[in-house]
Amino acid sequence: MSQHDHPPPAAKLNAAAWLGRAGLYRTRFDAVRNFEQSVRPVTADELFELASKQVLSQINEGRHHA
Repeated sequence: MSQHDHPPPAAKLNAAAWLGRAGLYRTRFDAVRNFEQSVRPVTADELFELASKQVLSQINEGRHHA
């Protein structure tokens, strides 16, 4: 490795989103603007899992209304 090569950053350092009590935020700034003080970074895997659950929930809700 040369001095200009950089190892790939850890997923936790490059959070895809932030999770607070009111839901997901794209940035910590968005969360704080919404008065969320306790937010935590969400990894890409966690974000995919949360999104999958949300989609399944919406599909199931649509079936109940049909």
